[in-house]
Order: sequence, then structure tokens, then C-alpha cells
Amino acid sequence: MKRFDEIAFVCALTEREADAQEMKKIFNPEWLSEKSNVPVVKAIFDYIEKYKCPPSFKSLHEYMNDMDKEKYEARYREKLTMLEAVQVDKSKQVMAIAKAKESAAAMSLSTMVNTPTFQELLSEGEGDRLRSEVARWLSMHTEKVGEEVVDIRSGLDKLISDVGYDGRPKKITTGVSCIDSWTHGGTRPGTLGILMAPTGNGKSAVLMNIALHIATAEEKSVLFLTNELTIQEQLERFLVRMQAPDLGPDGKEIYYPLQTVQDDPTIAYRGLKRRWQYGLERRLFVGNTDLNATCDQIEERLQLMRVQYGFKPSSLVIDFMERMAPSSKISRGDKEYIYFGEIAKELVRLAKRTNTAIWTAVQTNRGGLNKGVEQSMEFGQGSIRHFQEAACVIGLRKEVINLDAEGNDKVEVLAFKELKQRHSAMNDRGVRLKVHLDRMYITGEEVEVPEDADIEVPPDQDVVKKKGKKKLKTQWEARGK
Repeated sequence: MKRFDEIAFVCALTEREADAQEMKKIFNPEWLSEKSNVPVVKAIFDYIEKYKCPPSFKSLHEYMNDMDKEKYEARYREKLTMLEAVQVDKSKQVMAIAKAKESAAAMSLSTMVNTPTFQELLSEGEGDRLRSEVARWLSMHTEKVGEEVVDIRSGLDKLISDVGYDGRPKKITTGVSCIDSWTHGGTRPGTLGILMAPTGNGKSAVLMNIALHIATAEEKSVLFLTNELTIQEQLERFLVRMQAPDLGPDGKEIYYPLQTVQDDPTIAYRGLKRRWQYGLERRLFVGNTDLNATCDQIEERLQLMRVQYGFKPSSLVIDFMERMAPSSKISRGDKEYIYFGEIAKELVRLAKRTNTAIWTAVQTNRGGLNKGVEQSMEFGQGSIRHFQEAACVIGLRKEVINLDAEGNDKVEVLAFKELKQRHSAMNDRGVRLKVHLDRMYITGEEVEVPEDADIEVPPDQDVVKKKGKKKLKTQWEARGK
């Protein structure tokens, strides 16, 4: 039998609820090679059956003591104390769960094949019944993805058991205040979120903020993939976003912009020790992909990372969809909306298969086209067929607001617009958040636009002249007033 870290496995069953629930449904503890772990795992599984959640070591002590006080005093207490004292890296827990599934599945297959019933079916050439036995075994030991059928009671029981302690479905927040508010607490695993914006309007900065927030505030694993930059260029941008401020002579905080950090990365690296203390390096991985990478290739990358690092992301952030290609052969040519529609469909399938929350972005003014058309769901649907399959679509536009008539008080903002929501009420909302894009930072501060304020926009967007200055003519403007 293939060996694995059983201590890490037992610790995972007490700390990783989803893994503990899955192992309880499929496996019995008898397949473990270390016999002293068998009663502990059995007690964990029995506890899950009774209380619908995995026990902590403290509750496990109490449970095993109540179950058999004599054996607890003689053997179980010492074993639990030893397991409790070991500090196991979270990534080792993930690897142990993955290897445990392989080991248990292999032993399960061996047991099935060597049963008298199976051997009799082999000798009698009962192909249909053999296929039925093998199919039943596969259904037990294969992750359920894509299409699924459940009886109504089991389905509702799972729905209730999957919600968080606050009674709501588990969601992953983005850290962008308006998106989390509009989605009623974030996006669900297995769904796709898309940012839609013209070139150079902050898509990458928002995606980076989402990835960093999920890895820090949510404490979930994230893989950030870029198909536009080299790995070094992307790491420079993360360094700019993660830097701790220096103090200037006047006592004010100083943050270094991207260009300065590119010249000398060491000035921004100071102060990152606090990040490593909380294990950020175990939760956030950054990688790059080739131009025209497909969803199939990305899924292969995910599988490889699971084997190499024991890393299975809860969220996948791809910067950006524009440089991907569909897995099936479709000519880009003059049918770009079909081309990108296929990528959107495949990303939705990838999210479901891997049970990850995927965020990506799409460019709305390809080749300089459609600059004068305001972003809307209809506009997005014209750019990307099957756009509606995304659970959340957010429009972006970068603006600089002149808060006084002389133009001495300028504020850089990103104007966010709600274009599509699947799991919450859709109210066509818009908001402007103050940003510092030179250091990839999105604040939660909303900016109200005075009646006489002028709004400057990048030159490739739809602008009209007003009072000698560029003025953006959109629904956002009216909503901001």
C-alpha cells in the first residue's frame, strides 16, 4: 500500500471540514497502516455522523472518553495528546488527504476484486454485472463534478450541511466593497466572475486585490495566473501592492510606485515579514501561462500543483481571458464573440469541475472598436456569447474627478457598475471607489461627485467637451450626482 503522512491526515480530519465530510462518506478507517490511528479515525467519523461536523482535538478527547473510558485512559488519551502536539503544515494536510484517497481507493479495489462474488462473476463471464460492480466502485471513488442526480432528502440535507455558521451558503468575498455588497457576501465556489473594462482601466489591479484578499482575509488558497506578463513582472506588481509604508521626514506614510519598485525591489520588500508569519506563502501561488492557453491546460496545471505541492486552490484568478483560447478548434477571425463565448463556457465548466471560484477579466474595446458605447449586459453579450453564464459581471472604468472648478483637487477613482448577478438582487447599481493604481491599491472609500465636478477619462473612451475640459457622458455620471 502506498504510504502517506497519517499524522497530517488525522489533523486534516479535525481541521479541514470539507475533506473530513468527504472521507466520512467514502472510507472506513480500517485501511490505515498505523493501527493505533484506526480508533481515532473511527471516532472522528462517528462524531461527524452524530454532530454533522468534524471534532476538534478537545472535543475528541471528551467524545472518546465518554465512548470507552477504560480504553481512553489506557491508550486513546496518549495517542490523542501526541497527535495534538504535532504542528502540521496545512499544505501537508492537503497532500495527505490526496494520497489517502489514492491508498484507500487502491485497497478498496483490491478488496472488491478478491471477494468471492466478484471472482464468481469473473469465472462465469457475467459482463453486465461486473460492469455494474465496477461502476458502483467508480461512483464511490470519483469526485462528483458536472452533472449530478440526488434524491430530494439527501440533496436538501447536503444543502443545509454546506451552509456556514451564519445560516448562509458559503461564499468567498473579494475585498472590493461594492462587489461584495452587490453579490450579498461574495461569489460561491464553482462559479465564474468577470470584470469587463476597456484597455488600461484597472482590470489587473482589481484582480490582484481580489487574489490577495482571498489569501489573507479569507485565509483560502488562491492561484493567480497571468498570460500577459512574465512571472517577474507580475511579482513586482504584487510587491508594490503588498509593501508596508515608510515614514517620511514629516511623519507621513510613503508608498513606492511600480516604476520605483521595478528599479529597486528591495525598498518595498521591507516589512513583509508579517505576511509570512500568517502563512501567506502557503495560500497564494503566482504563475504565468503561455499566450492562447486553454482551460484544459490550466486544469492540467492545477492537477500538477496538487501533486507537487499538495495545493488545491479555493479560488483561481486569471489575468486575463482575452489572451486565452478555447480548447476546441474555433477560428477567431471575424467571429470573436463566438470565440470568447466558448472560453466563457469552458471557464464555467472548469469552475464546476474543480469547485473553485474563478475570477477573470475581458477587454471591451478590442482593436479600438466600440469606444463610444456604454458598458451594459447587452454590450457584453455582443462581445462574448454565453456571457450570461457568469454568476457575476462587473463593469469598470477609470476616471479622474476634479472636485473643484480650478482642478486643484483631483481624485483617481474606478467606477464600478453592476451588469449581472445570479445569486442576489440585480439593481443596476454603480459606485466610484478611490484608488491608487500606481501601487495597485483599491480602497473601500466611495467618492461622491459634486454637481459642478469635471471628470477626466483616458483618451480612448467616449468623451465630449464641456467648459474646455473632457467630460465623461455616461449613466454613472448621473448616478454619481
